Amino acid sequence: MDLNGDLNTLKEGINNSADSVDETMRELGQVMQSMNDGNFDVSMNVQVEGDFLRMVNNVSATMEALNQTISGIISVMDAMQQGQFEHRVNVEAKGDLLRLKNGINVSMEALENAIQDVTRVVVSQSEGDLTHNITADYHGELKTLKDAVNTSAAKLTEVVSQAVNATNVVSTASSEVSQGSMDLSQRVQEQAAALEENVFHHGRNELGRSEQYRTRQASNGRRASSATEIDRRLAGHAGNHSGHERHSGIQPQDFGNRDLD
Repeated sequence: MDLNGDLNTLKEGINNSADSVDETMRELGQVMQSMNDGNFDVSMNVQVEGDFLRMVNNVSATMEALNQTISGIISVMDAMQQGQFEHRVNVEAKGDLLRLKNGINVSMEALENAIQDVTRVVVSQSEGDLTHNITADYHGELKTLKDAVNTSAAKLTEVVSQAVNATNVVSTASSEVSQGSMDLSQRVQEQAAALEENVFHHGRNELGRSEQYRTRQASNGRRASSATEIDRRLAGHAGNHSGHERHSGIQPQDFGNRDLD
């Protein structure tokens, strides 16, 4: 429909506004669909002016802030998955995004502290130091973890203390047995030495008495042989010189005082 003058100007203004609204709503619909799909890195690319431009800028700023917050959270979660609990969400945020950011950071800090406390206690135990435990306050599952670690440490300390006491008892008993064995060995050696000395002296006494006995026996034998020879010679002289008191120069006093032992 062809119009002239102001009517044509009004017509063009209305048509341009309708085009702007249509394009804006189309871009906005795409943004909302991307958000619904979980994609927050989209923005509105539309050439508008006035209130529509402000609306587009607000939507773009909101999408940018949401995308940065979500990216920061994803980065922190990826680091936590790799065992790194020191990362935080550091982007600027407002409203619910700020509360989400702070909640993530507080949770990460509590988790990091709990892991550090558990690691400190376990490493100390591995080095033989059983005096450490967890004293910080935790909530929920982290409190359950804290209580479990402290209970395990206390039981381990008790078991080790009992083992040390038992070892000390065994060591003391072993020392007493060793000392008793040494005392017994010393007494046995002393008794053996005394017995050996007694046997030695007894043997010498017996040997001396035996030697004296053999000497007396030899002496008695010699005396017996002499007496026998004298008796034989006396008997011979008596047969040859009956009634004579002399015989071959041998007198009775030659053997009258001799004794046989």
